[in-house]
Amino acid sequence: MSNNIKIIVGVIVLVIIVALVVIQTSIMPSSENESVTSTPVVTQEIPVTSRMPIDVPDQPVSENILVKNVTMPDDGYVVIHALSVDNQMSGAIGNSDFLTKGSHSTIRITLYGKGGVAYKAKSGDRFIAALYKDNGDQKYGKGDLDVRLKDSKGVNIIQEFKFL
Repeated sequence: MSNNIKIIVGVIVLVIIVALVVIQTSIMPSSENESVTSTPVVTQEIPVTSRMPIDVPDQPVSENILVKNVTMPDDGYVVIHALSVDNQMSGAIGNSDFLTKGSHSTIRITLYGKGGVAYKAKSGDRFIAALYKDNGDQKYGKGDLDVRLKDSKGVNIIQEFKFL
C-alpha cells in the first residue's frame, strides 16, 4: 500500500471519528440530570382528594347539623357521633340521607339521640361527622356503619366540630 493510500484511509477514518463524536455530542443531554432513553417517562398518577372532604363548621346549638360541603369518595352517608369529655365517640345520633359519590353542599342532619329520646344539645357539645359507605340498599341502617370511608392514605374521613 502506498503512502498516499494510507494517508487517504487515515483521513477517512479521522473524518468518521469526528462525525461520530459530533453526532454523539448533539444527542447527549444538556444537563447532568437528564438521561438519554428511548422509553417514555411514566409518572404514577396520584389520586386527587379534597384537602377538606367534609366541611362542618362549629355552629350554634340546634337540633340540626349543617354540613356545608362534602365530597363523597363512594355512595354513602354523613353520620354524626357525639364526643364525650374523654374523647369517646358515641353511636350514631344523626345521619344524612343517601348521598351519591361526588360533591354535595348544604346538607342538614337532624339529631335523633338514642332509643327514641331526642338528643339534648347544649353549648360546648363536641361531635364527629364521619363518612360511611352504603351497603347497597340506599337506606341508612346499622349495616352501613360497618364500613367507614377512608381517604387515599387509608385514614378515616372525619371532622370534629362543636356547638357554640
